[in-house]
Amino acid sequence: MNAIRIERNNYLMRHGFGRFKRKSIIVSKSVERVDLTIALFAKFRVNGNIFDILNIGEMQQSIII
Repeated sequence: MNAIRIERNNYLMRHGFGRFKRKSIIVSKSVERVDLTIALFAKFRVNGNIFDILNIGEMQQSIII
């Protein structure tokens, strides 16, 4: 059962991030950028809700004001 979850995560990462599809087309030159992409995936897709991304701008605006 755990292997199914891991494979599902791997599929979602490959499907959702262009830089993991074909290295000849989209390549991240920065290790930091790849790490940030994986961190965002973990935050919003694995541990949270993908729709929380839409609320980030609203939160930043309320902090600034």
